[in-house]
Amino acid sequence: MSTEAARNPHTITRFILQEQQKYPNAKGDLTIILNSVTLAVKIVSAAAKGAGIFQRYGVKRLKEEITTLPNDSNYHLKDTGNNDEDSKQNESQTDEQKEDIRKFSYDSIYSSVSWCGKIPLMLTTINPTEPIVIKQCDDAKYVLVFDPIDGKQNIQINASIGTIFGVYKVKNVEKPCNDDILQPGSEMVAAGYALYGDATVLILSFGDAVNGFTLDPTIGEFILTHKNIKIPEQGGVYSINEGYAEEW
Repeated sequence: MSTEAARNPHTITRFILQEQQKYPNAKGDLTIILNSVTLAVKIVSAAAKGAGIFQRYGVKRLKEEITTLPNDSNYHLKDTGNNDEDSKQNESQTDEQKEDIRKFSYDSIYSSVSWCGKIPLMLTTINPTEPIVIKQCDDAKYVLVFDPIDGKQNIQINASIGTIFGVYKVKNVEKPCNDDILQPGSEMVAAGYALYGDATVLILSFGDAVNGFTLDPTIGEFILTHKNIKIPEQGGVYSINEGYAEEW
């Protein structure tokens, strides 16, 4: 990073505020919502860096237990012989541990966004049939949909995981309803995703362009690093997730 960029970084907060200035009648509600989402992503990013440990041992165990080996030079691990039972127990623990990071991400996003007072309804992939009603809402102009952790299976192979989110505008601010969160994707006013790994990247779009921001851990801010991202007209790589191709 250049000296000027280091002294005057183009943060995601600055970027969102600049976008807000394009709309003279905007009151900053969407800005507040996106800043709340960004805060949650930072919190999840810190947890995701230890997701491999969480998956192996479980968040609950890491928080509540201190495991030590017996102070005995003759101590040896013994084969209990209950391989089938151990296997079932390990599978159960793995399923539970996978949910730890997902629930942590859900709680982080829910807490950050609900306290901003600008979202009356949320919908998440954890329970896609039951919208979350937020009673503490001062101005019900927008609703949020999100997947707290996408790719949780990747934790087992130490691959990337991410968070996906989208914001819709409420059709009737006097009476937000489920139809507001069931609109087509083309009606989103803002959408993005965060990718967690050695570096945390947040991609954001308001519909006219796509920009990428990378979390700088030294200042705790997302910095604009990928401006106006576009798919090349022709490329040498074919990359697509065909896992659900039969359902397309």
